[in-house]
Amino acid sequence: MATKKKTAPALDLDRLRRLADDIEALHRTHFLDLVARLEAEEGMKFSNRAQGNTGCRMAGLSAVSTAGKHGALTNWANAARRALKGGV
Repeated sequence: MATKKKTAPALDLDRLRRLADDIEALHRTHFLDLVARLEAEEGMKFSNRAQGNTGCRMAGLSAVSTAGKHGALTNWANAARRALKGGV
């Protein structure tokens, strides 16, 4: 019996571009305000992972960092930029 493989929902590229631009512009000077807004308005979730890693999930993408929330958010923005270039 063949099983159907779940496919990931299509990424909203305009949303990814807007979020990555916001993160790039604000992550160094207004990090706490940026995180509060992204959690409240965009549904961003942080998680503590094994070996001291921090995960960040939002808009269909996720990222992990050993450098805490700041690193995870920066890595998420980099993942969004890669998705915009066609490679997730």
